[in-house]
Amino acid sequence: MSLETSSHRCRNCGISISRTPFLDDPSPYGSFDNHLNTNEPLPEAEATRLRHTILKDMSDEMARLNSEMERVRSLMEEIEKDRELLQARIERYTALISPVRSLPPEILSEIFGWVLSSDGWTSRFLRLNEGQCLLGRICSQWRQVVNSTPRFWTTFNIMYGMGSEAPPSRYCGHFRDR
Repeated sequence: MSLETSSHRCRNCGISISRTPFLDDPSPYGSFDNHLNTNEPLPEAEATRLRHTILKDMSDEMARLNSEMERVRSLMEEIEKDRELLQARIERYTALISPVRSLPPEILSEIFGWVLSSDGWTSRFLRLNEGQCLLGRICSQWRQVVNSTPRFWTTFNIMYGMGSEAPPSRYCGHFRDR
């Protein structure tokens, strides 16, 4: 006895979902349900029918459902990747209309001055990953503002020692030109 499947389409996403009648209507198997509450053995004809037809159909349906679940998982992964790509694009494009992009260099310079004078940024030593060097690595506009603002480069110390990748003269010339 092969079970007929019925197909339903999700009204929200359009995915097709197939169902077998025994999931919707257990009445063809009601006689087996009656035996579940007893310790009586099934008549041989019923046991054979259960073993060779019904359990086989149910196992086939279980395999089909597992396959369907894998297909839906795969589809979900594709949708999630598309969603992440779209979210990244939205964030990049939103940055294009960020108000900070239209600030005049004088205002940026003033803001940077306040940032650099705050407690978190004060350092006697010039470090390439802090302060004005870090601000100058954000974008070309910020680098131009930082490099063209003399007060950011009036006084600083350069530490040179073990682990430095280049001699101080290389950095000194670069910073002297600012």
